[in-house]
Amino acid sequence: MLEPIKAKRYVVSTSGNLKYARLAKRISSRSGFFVSCGPAFCSYYIVAIRKDKSVCLINTKSAFRSFVGKIDNIEEAKLTLRNNGFNVNPSLQYQSSYARIGDNYMFKIYNYGLQNCFSMQPGIKPLMVNVKVIANGDCFKL
Repeated sequence: MLEPIKAKRYVVSTSGNLKYARLAKRISSRSGFFVSCGPAFCSYYIVAIRKDKSVCLINTKSAFRSFVGKIDNIEEAKLTLRNNGFNVNPSLQYQSSYARIGDNYMFKIYNYGLQNCFSMQPGIKPLMVNVKVIANGDCFKL
């Protein structure tokens, strides 16, 4: 049995007016989206400062989807894939690819699956999956 690792807090990215960074650093969440990295089961959350200087904590899949809004670039499409349980990881041996068709994004990604991510057998290729991301944030496995 694997023991959970004590979670650590890292700031992955900061943007906008940095004078609010100290305020954002004081906000913490025990839950989030993009749950991964077993056995610790890490997650991500966003602390955003609105124009009226109120703090917004985005720590659920639905809140993340509302925060992103309309998918209009490849980075948002990749984040939407990740929010729906798929991963586009350029460091893995089998690379994914995408094409933009109108307002939609079509991805060919490799599904390693949680059961395989720690014990992928040498020479075994993961399953390729076609996924469509539409502008409203829905994902469909084709």
